[in-house]
Order: sequence, then structure tokens, then C-alpha cells
Amino acid sequence: MSFTETSSVSAGKNFEIVRDNYRQGRVSITQLIDAQQASVQAKLAFALSVYEYIIAQLQLELSVGFLSPLYSDEELREYEERFEQFLLDQ
Repeated sequence: MSFTETSSVSAGKNFEIVRDNYRQGRVSITQLIDAQQASVQAKLAFALSVYEYIIAQLQLELSVGFLSPLYSDEELREYEERFEQFLLDQ
């Protein structure tokens, strides 16, 4: 997720630079559209990576029979401690 977030931010900054250059007549409309399209695609990739992470987390929780939205913060901490202990015991 961090890679796609970085990519999204970079593509957005690039689009801003290209847009400013277009306003000053330094780049063509084609370059502007390409930069805009790259920015939109990078933002979509970031959103998709967040979505896929949430889905994977929920699938993991479902497979172990623990759905975090149904529990309090204290119960979540206890679960995380038990899970970490399980990983250490393996």
C-alpha cells in the first residue's frame, strides 16, 4: 500500500507540474492529458490496494472466527496479544 500511495502522490505532483507548464505553453495538450491519466490511474491503484488489504484482513479474521468490528478495543488488544503469542510459539 505504501508503494501505491507514494506513486499516487508523485503522479499528482507530476500532473501539477505538467499543468503549470501547459499554462505557460511549454508542453502540448497530449502531454497534459497523459499526465492527468497517469495521475488518475495511480490514485485508482492506491484505492484498489487499500480495498484489497481490507478484504484480505476480513478474510483472515473470518477464517479464524474473529471479526474485529464486533469487538471492543480491549477485546481487540487481547486478541492481538494472543495472536502474537501464537506466532511466537510456532
